[in-house]
Amino acid sequence: MENSIRISDIVLMIFTPNYKQKADERLGGVGYEFNIITPLLKQNLKTNEKYIGVLREGDWHSSVPTNMGPYLHCDLRSSDTYDENLKQLIDQIINTPVKSFSKPITMEGDYKPIDQIVPVLKQSVEVYFNKLIGAGGKNSLEQALLKPKVKLLVDKWENEIRSH
Repeated sequence: MENSIRISDIVLMIFTPNYKQKADERLGGVGYEFNIITPLLKQNLKTNEKYIGVLREGDWHSSVPTNMGPYLHCDLRSSDTYDENLKQLIDQIINTPVKSFSKPITMEGDYKPIDQIVPVLKQSVEVYFNKLIGAGGKNSLEQALLKPKVKLLVDKWENEIRSH
């Protein structure tokens, strides 16, 4: 549920007296959902367009959870304003920039391009092997023989990394 809430462009909460009771008392799935949403709402108090309450039964006092007072609400109870309110809700949803459907969510956005990573990796490996070879009491002939092997190994790793 946490991931679904996080990646959703819009989260509609359907307000009823039963929903309010579960949200306020943190009961069941509604309570769990509300625990996740509440801190996210507070982070975006002035700019919230993601979490929208939809009043379907009862009134504002009996159906809207206590912490939801200052946030976006839409009244979709049967009334003379139902059609206009539904239109506003649809407009809100349509005008929300879509971010989660452009590509699957992966960790790739957290990484630098491979062309920036490989040189740093090669340098780190070279420094590590130079310390290892030099620290092992190897004579200069042994070091001269090992360096080309290390270079071949690093080049092999680079090709494997670039192929993935």
